[in-house]
Amino acid sequence: MKTRAMVTLTIVVLMLTMVGACGKGDKALDVAGLNLGKDMTGMLGNLTKMLGGITDLDSAKAALPKLNEMGSGLDDIAAKAGKLSAESKDGFVGMVNKAMPALEGAVKKLMDMPGVGETLKPALDGIMTKIKGML
Repeated sequence: MKTRAMVTLTIVVLMLTMVGACGKGDKALDVAGLNLGKDMTGMLGNLTKMLGGITDLDSAKAALPKLNEMGSGLDDIAAKAGKLSAESKDGFVGMVNKAMPALEGAVKKLMDMPGVGETLKPALDGIMTKIKGML
């Protein structure tokens, strides 16, 4: 129960961080009519919500298909992020960097849960690698 409370707190902090980053320079993050700030914020919000719902091995196994789907979504965002101007890229990177400590904390907590860490490691390693590759 203590672990679940810590994961929930981490998610709340991450979401507050993302909300604070939203709306700042959103126009600069537009690529081909799509707003990468909004896309990435949504992706990170969905990811943290999902991670917060993982409490045991069964819920970890149930989350795997969606985590793999999110990994594919990050590929799309990364491709679009590669088209940002240098100035816009700086804003995008700053937004993601603000969310990383809380996200990394949530991932670490799951990795420390018996059975859950081993089950989620490949998917979460892939997701975190993709996010860090955009920085």
